[in-house]
Amino acid sequence: MIIFMVIVTIVTKQTRERSASYEVVQPMNDHGAMCVVDPSTDTVFHVVDYDNGRLRQQLERFTTGDSVRLTLDRVSGRGTVWEATWQ
Repeated sequence: MIIFMVIVTIVTKQTRERSASYEVVQPMNDHGAMCVVDPSTDTVFHVVDYDNGRLRQQLERFTTGDSVRLTLDRVSGRGTVWEATWQ
């Protein structure tokens, strides 16, 4: 039983974390949220948190159509929103 639980945790972690090159589809708003799309899957991600203030400041400058390579981690307890970190 313990081995099964460890495997489930590893699989869950892998599906929560996504590293890719994303395209900005909605630039950062006044609340610090932005939307990016993974062009290879057409999946849109709503980014609401950032690893650090420097990353947030740099992403504030991105406009629609810009590309950026990020790692996105699902924010637990917040539905389908994501935290961005530099890859």
